[in-house]
Amino acid sequence: MERNCWRIVTGTETKPEDENYKELRDFNSRKDKAYSTIYLNLSKAYRCVIDDIEDPVAAWKRLEEHFRPNSRPRVIGLTDDFFSCRINPQEEIGVYAARIRSIVDQLKDAGKPINEWYQAFQIICFLPPEFNGIVQYVYRWDDKEFKFDKILQELIAEESRLKQSIKDQNETCAFQSIERNISKTPRSKSKPSSYKKNIQPTRKNTKVMKPPNTFIAESNLSQDYERDAWILDTAATSHFCSNKNLLRNFRPIKNMTMSVAVGGVRCDIKGTGTVRMIFENNGELETVDLLNVLYSPRLSRNLIFGSLIDQAGSTFSCKKGQIDDYSKDGHKLFTAKKLNGLFCVNPRSEVNHNSNDDLSIIAERTNVYSPQQNGVTERYSYTAVDAIKVMLNSSGLSKGFWAEALLCHTYVWNRVCHGNQNLTPFELYSVHKPSVKHLKDFGSTAYAGVPKQLRKKFDMRAIKGIMVGYALKTRGYSILLPTERKIVETINESFDEDNMLEPNSSGAVLDPNKKIINVSSNSEFDTESEEESEHLSIPRTPKSQSSEQVGASNNCKTSEKVIWERKAVPRKDRSRTDIYYYIQGSKDRFHCYKDIEEYCKTHNLEYDKALFIFSGKDKYSGIVTMEEAN
Repeated sequence: MERNCWRIVTGTETKPEDENYKELRDFNSRKDKAYSTIYLNLSKAYRCVIDDIEDPVAAWKRLEEHFRPNSRPRVIGLTDDFFSCRINPQEEIGVYAARIRSIVDQLKDAGKPINEWYQAFQIICFLPPEFNGIVQYVYRWDDKEFKFDKILQELIAEESRLKQSIKDQNETCAFQSIERNISKTPRSKSKPSSYKKNIQPTRKNTKVMKPPNTFIAESNLSQDYERDAWILDTAATSHFCSNKNLLRNFRPIKNMTMSVAVGGVRCDIKGTGTVRMIFENNGELETVDLLNVLYSPRLSRNLIFGSLIDQAGSTFSCKKGQIDDYSKDGHKLFTAKKLNGLFCVNPRSEVNHNSNDDLSIIAERTNVYSPQQNGVTERYSYTAVDAIKVMLNSSGLSKGFWAEALLCHTYVWNRVCHGNQNLTPFELYSVHKPSVKHLKDFGSTAYAGVPKQLRKKFDMRAIKGIMVGYALKTRGYSILLPTERKIVETINESFDEDNMLEPNSSGAVLDPNKKIINVSSNSEFDTESEEESEHLSIPRTPKSQSSEQVGASNNCKTSEKVIWERKAVPRKDRSRTDIYYYIQGSKDRFHCYKDIEEYCKTHNLEYDKALFIFSGKDKYSGIVTMEEAN
């Protein structure tokens, strides 16, 4: 518009004739400016849409087809935007009307104009409560006068009047000032029976001085009522709340303040929303929703605007010291009781009423006069504390490493079976069978490898440390390096589980270790099929053993008899029962004759087929003897 190019873009200005050279040159210049303006104002991601076009008219039409298609989904979306358009807090009527007109113009360009009646309905339907008077006046107009533009003029005039009215007021009172007479103590009607010393009877004609009237300004900032209590006031300007957690559909508000009657204190209004209050009447729950509640964190009390409740159709029944509120159908909603000159309501908000349900918290009570009933968490806590004591004592570490001991204990606890459960907690949670081959003794001596990038030519390849757990987010171990006073997570390590700190050691410095170890086996973790990583290989002098012990350990054979255990495991679907045999003290299990026979031949054991019965009909579980086999 500023460059006088818009008429060219819309196609209303055509190219002049060739004879008018000056006008033709000016037209071509403005045409190039129009295309440049369109192209440069597009983001780089969308410039490719008009790269092959040099005419601004064609470029504008393509952009219009791309971003504003006249398709049915777009028309439906614009229609939904029109009927869901709401005035924002502190938004002027003119801005709100401009948003409605913009949507109406887009629908008109798409060939689906909105009826004038719906436009008028939309602009007055969702106005704030202070416009209720002008809205009632507009409702009495004739159909010829019920037009969008005329309604807008009336609303703008009413908005100006309200602004001027607020500006003329020095302070907006949030509470009604209460003036009451502090009455004298009523005189006793009984006559004095006798004269007492220094006390004369009261004469009938004696005049009693009345105390002066006392003006009491009740304020949100100076009362000691309950924090969740609500004060019923018929002279307030709106509902007020000081607890943000009670507000639903919260909408923030900026640049709005409210002053109270006491001390000229000004309170900032931070937002508005809806408060749902729940009252219990005769065993039934009644729900009351307060709309357009203003939120101010500086207020210490909550306020119910009685006039708004009256406009909603509720009726009030006043008694001595209390006010009962009834709905349109006659149901009692709540009761406001008088306390220190103010009528207070103590509802249960929806936040407090449903907080336990939303957080899936189940509150259970124990039986009276019974021992303490500990839950699963507390029982595991007892077990974990006992394990931490043993681990710290056996490893020689100080009590400051209790957190590492707890994590290490929990890591191992989740990978072993407990009680009568055949599956580990890890397997129950992830459906994958964990590996325990990588488990090491807590507090054992470990040698953490130093990467080539972090060591110099004459630096050692490993640093002596202490195993204090397993890596939390990676495959590896947590190694304490006492010399550097830090804990590192690494997978490049070797262990000497036979060499641990002395129990009397403080753990600050490792005790001298005279053994030289060699552990070249790779660590295996929960997924055994992953690639093996590089580990340190440190030569170790083997412990002195007799040749007979070494031979026995290498051959793994013995002629001694073993004790077999039979275990019947029913399947989950109860279709059949699986039979397994174990060697007492071993975790190896066998589920067929062939496996047992091969194992006995390999380990030079006596094999008697009559001892083993794999039939699921026999549910026996326990030590196998010849009597049980028969």
